[in-house]
Amino acid sequence: MTNDNRSGAIAIFVKTPGLSPIKTRLAETIGKSAAQDFYRLSVAATRAQVRKLVEYDPTLTPYWAIAELDALNHEMWSGCAQVAQGEGNLGQRLAHVYNEVLKQHSFVLLVGADAPHLPYANLISAAESLRQKDHPPDDVPSFVLGRCDDGGFYVIGGNISIPVSVWLEVPYSATDTADKMRDALCRFGAVAELPQSFDIDTEGDLKKLAQITFNEQTLLPEQLAVYRWAKYQIGSRAGALAE
Repeated sequence: MTNDNRSGAIAIFVKTPGLSPIKTRLAETIGKSAAQDFYRLSVAATRAQVRKLVEYDPTLTPYWAIAELDALNHEMWSGCAQVAQGEGNLGQRLAHVYNEVLKQHSFVLLVGADAPHLPYANLISAAESLRQKDHPPDDVPSFVLGRCDDGGFYVIGGNISIPVSVWLEVPYSATDTADKMRDALCRFGAVAELPQSFDIDTEGDLKKLAQITFNEQTLLPEQLAVYRWAKYQIGSRAGALAE
């Protein structure tokens, strides 16, 4: 398939419960079963976020970027196109998915499935920043980046190729991951930054989610479900520790 200058794509990086370890740092403190429950709820919320994004812009194509090659046809990943993450470390897998999807679309966004609270308006902003249609080329950033509080990023995207070496030179799971990625991308084009947020990797992150005061009417039902689950989990654990 050739590149379609009218369309963009969003690829959601996922692992399949039962086939890969899920949210291992979270599981260390809340247990494997609860961590898997969170992940399933978070995937559902992410699916809903992306669905709203596609409703807003039907030219966008959603993909599941699946960690396990033998899970490409898994029932959990129905409803979207599928692409394999490929082999190697995170940098190699990010590079593989980005390059494969960009072959078919004018831009691509890469996101995880562990930021269920993220306003889908952030994703809309990311897509609009990269879209070339109706904008002079000089006004369109080449990349977008959404930082996490821990120094990582929750979304990265672009409308031009990124050398594999860039993905490989960035230190992941570090306090300066987003800084290093931005510095590397700036060598090739302008980077638009999105509002800072966080993803859920640890019990501390889960507490942060549970302590946010949301206007629940602004949440999608799937986001509300994971938010209420987080509040219940953290409340139950606090009660158990107090006994």
